[in-house]
Amino acid sequence: MTGNELRLPTPGDEAPPLVLRCEHRADDEGRLWFTTGNGEPLAPADAQHLHEAITAVKGRVAPTKAVGM
Repeated sequence: MTGNELRLPTPGDEAPPLVLRCEHRADDEGRLWFTTGNGEPLAPADAQHLHEAITAVKGRVAPTKAVGM
């Protein structure tokens, strides 16, 4: 964790880490949202949407399988 960011390793040697932030979204009345390092919104940062944030993060850091294997 660096400052206000959390960096999670991603599969593969060449993939950069997934950067997570918690930021206010002006287009959602200033509510806190979990976002990626480039500002992509993942889910609202509240108890009701925590499962959405976890699912979004897992989908980005989980290794992918080749189709047909």
